[in-house]
Amino acid sequence: MGAESTVAFLRRPKPVEVFHRDRWRIGALLGWRHDADGTCWLRVSALVDGYRRTAWVGIDTVRLPVPPPRVSDDTRLLRHGDRPPRPMPPPPRPRPGSDRPGLGTQLEPAGR
Repeated sequence: MGAESTVAFLRRPKPVEVFHRDRWRIGALLGWRHDADGTCWLRVSALVDGYRRTAWVGIDTVRLPVPPPRVSDDTRLLRHGDRPPRPMPPPPRPRPGSDRPGLGTQLEPAGR
């Protein structure tokens, strides 16, 4: 870090993922710096092999955390204040004595 760098640190670390040794690791963004040549470096902390590591890394090795996969089939994004869509009610169950779903009476055998 040269004398011509501008450094900024965050009051509270922000969650990020850091690419290290061919995989993304959970970490925290602590701050950043801009060097005189225009390069931006990020100060991150991450757990690597059971040890907390802190380092200046290139901006291309940090990303926002990937959210866990959604359980719902509904891919529509909800805005603040929206209610989630109601699930479809199950189809009506057949009444006792009916041969087909949805028929309320028993069918008579042919020839009667």
